[in-house]
Amino acid sequence: MPTCEDIREEFAALLDEELDSETRDTIEAHLSNCSDCLRELHTYKRVADLYRGLPEVAAPEGFERDVLRALQPRNPRLAKLRRAFQGGRGLALAAAVLLVSAVGYFMAQSGFPGMTQKARHMEMASQRRAAN
Repeated sequence: MPTCEDIREEFAALLDEELDSETRDTIEAHLSNCSDCLRELHTYKRVADLYRGLPEVAAPEGFERDVLRALQPRNPRLAKLRRAFQGGRGLALAAAVLLVSAVGYFMAQSGFPGMTQKARHMEMASQRRAAN
């Protein structure tokens, strides 16, 4: 059974006739038994009607540009970083960096087996040259 809070969250959809019949019936049944929610719905409807009755007002010249500029980061490096992470490219970059770092770490922990063997050969060759 939905709570009063659940019912009140659906008021906008109810007034805009966006609910399926089952949900609408559930809300109407609740409203028939809950005077608090019914009073709240009437208040919500009055506010919505008042709002819809207001005249449209055009935004001042440059308003949209000013808002978009205010939303941009002030630090150019942050802007670059934000652009890099847009569209999933940043996620791929971060995953690649993490993978390379992990491989490097584990290679360093294992002592670079291939490099160690090559280093031993170079050391032996260096010792032979020094002995000659």
